[in-house]
Amino acid sequence: MLYMTRKNLSKEFQISPRTVDERLKEIEAQIELGRYGRHSVIRDVGYVSCNPLVFADYLTYRQALRSKCPSIVKSVPKFDAYEARNNLGIAQPTLIKAV
Repeated sequence: MLYMTRKNLSKEFQISPRTVDERLKEIEAQIELGRYGRHSVIRDVGYVSCNPLVFADYLTYRQALRSKCPSIVKSVPKFDAYEARNNLGIAQPTLIKAV
C-alpha cells in the first residue's frame, strides 16, 4: 500500500476521479512548498499514483492549507506518516528477526 493509482484513490476515498486529479495537483503544489516529500506523487506517461497517507493527510487539512490567512496555514501540523497511518487504522508492519 505504498502507492495507490488514481482509480484506487477514487474508490478508497469515495470521490470522483476528476476530484482525485484536482487534489493530486494541489498536493503537488504542497510538495513544492515542502510539506510532502518529492516522491509523494509519482507521474509517468499515462500513470499517476500517490501515497495514500499523503492523500488522506491532505484531505484532512485541505481547508487550512488553502487558506489565505498565513496564521491558519501555520497552525497545520507537519505531516507525520505514523500519525496518518494510525488515524487510518493501518497496522504497523511487524518486523521478523532472522534467527
